[in-house]
Amino acid sequence: MKIALSDLCLPNAGQVKLEPDTLVDYFDISSVDNISKTVTDYETYPFAEAPSRARKAVRKNSILVSTVRPNLNAVALFQTETDNIPVVSTGFCVLDCKESVNPRFVFNFCRSKAFIEDMVSQATGASYPAVSDKIVRAAKIPQYSLEQQNEITQTLDSVSSIIEARKQQLQKLDELVKARFVEMFGNPEFNEKSWKTCRLGDECRVINGRAYKAEELLDDGKYRVLRVGNFFTNDNWYFSDLELDDDKYCDEGDLLFAWSASFGPRIWHGEKVIYHYHIWKLADYEHCLNKDFFVELLNYNCEVMKQGTHGSTMLHFTKSQMEDQQLILPPMELQKQFADLVGQTDRAKAAIRKTIDKAQFLFDSLMQKYFG
Repeated sequence: MKIALSDLCLPNAGQVKLEPDTLVDYFDISSVDNISKTVTDYETYPFAEAPSRARKAVRKNSILVSTVRPNLNAVALFQTETDNIPVVSTGFCVLDCKESVNPRFVFNFCRSKAFIEDMVSQATGASYPAVSDKIVRAAKIPQYSLEQQNEITQTLDSVSSIIEARKQQLQKLDELVKARFVEMFGNPEFNEKSWKTCRLGDECRVINGRAYKAEELLDDGKYRVLRVGNFFTNDNWYFSDLELDDDKYCDEGDLLFAWSASFGPRIWHGEKVIYHYHIWKLADYEHCLNKDFFVELLNYNCEVMKQGTHGSTMLHFTKSQMEDQQLILPPMELQKQFADLVGQTDRAKAAIRKTIDKAQFLFDSLMQKYFG
């Protein structure tokens, strides 16, 4: 049996009305990380100077559901303690559960596939799809007793904690590699160990990817077209049947560098693909640079460049800037020692990722079982 989500929640509290000089801590849509489902940041204002959308009251264990772009599932259980009165954007539907309801149970439902698909199917607006609070509150949720809700929540939280713990292990391994790099080679920006140096463009070939016209990007074809987003969360691929020069393709193990929006080196793992022009391929460097060492050196240089922007977001990185980078060139034997460490940590990370995949599969299966 299913009931409306509103049957588990208190009535809508409406918009807050405060004295002009009352300080509020404002959470907007961008404050919610739609991957971790957590609140990440806020801004403080006198109420009179706060954005006009800063009008909804929120409290501990409120469930925030973004009503814009419901496909992104920007949902969070509010746990943040602030010094002032917390308010959220009118772009959220705020759900406060009744005393006989477990808030984490409702939160888990609001991040379920069933809920997301329901919201997407009812969203209106082509360029800025959205749903109303009324639609969110009308969503159908399986009816469980409080005891059952608690059991379901405990089961889901147990699996989630395993996934989170394994992700933290991955992060610690990455930190280990970074720490070992600095220990072995010093700070590359200042070349503390007086290594030989070179200009990147003198020892490495930076090869442009291919720019595409819209009609050249196909829904199916001989080759996948690798775009920057495909390195991260975007699993939607374009294809091409074009036969290009050899250097416009990348193969398993090739070193690439994303230079637009998301910066940094990536080693390609997969079949032969065409790489988009927002990606460069780095070639002909093996005579003086070990690949694993080169990747970490480029990562380090990227962090230095980002810090140099005084907190602003880098929008692009030119080929000439790439080629003009100054690189340290420690002895190849030392670079290979570092590469051995990278290989060991990569094997450990692969084993951890398998554990994460299994736990995520279990979590998804349980969500399907409980929420349909």
